[in-house]
Amino acid sequence: MRMARQPSFKLSADQLPANAQYITTMDDAVLAFRNDIATCVGDKLTVVFFSAPWCPGCKRLYPKILQIANNNPEVAFKVVCVGDDHLRTWAQDVLGVSKLPYFQLYVEGQLVSAFSANLQTINVVRAEIATHTPCTHEFCTTN
Repeated sequence: MRMARQPSFKLSADQLPANAQYITTMDDAVLAFRNDIATCVGDKLTVVFFSAPWCPGCKRLYPKILQIANNNPEVAFKVVCVGDDHLRTWAQDVLGVSKLPYFQLYVEGQLVSAFSANLQTINVVRAEIATHTPCTHEFCTTN
């Protein structure tokens, strides 16, 4: 009996919503962390998703991350593809990325959460976003 193959999703920038950036080079990664994340002011949340084209878990998780990004337009998403050896080493040594897929959440340039996740634990990603995103509902805001 043949087992059905899991659908393969290509990690690419083609499908990203406007609030997301796909990073594949060391220069872009350094700029994103130096300029975008470190200088972020206010309550703006930035979710960084570390992935690689050879990582099966990353490929399975990627469509869910796109869905989460589409459902949270007020949150900035950075998809860092660490397929390059230099970028992978930098992510490990400088940012502490220990395994893939891996997430880091930043508020006002400060790391507030870091964890590994997979399809079974995708709700952790959603819960962390909800925890670190201020509610804008009229009943939640004070005047």
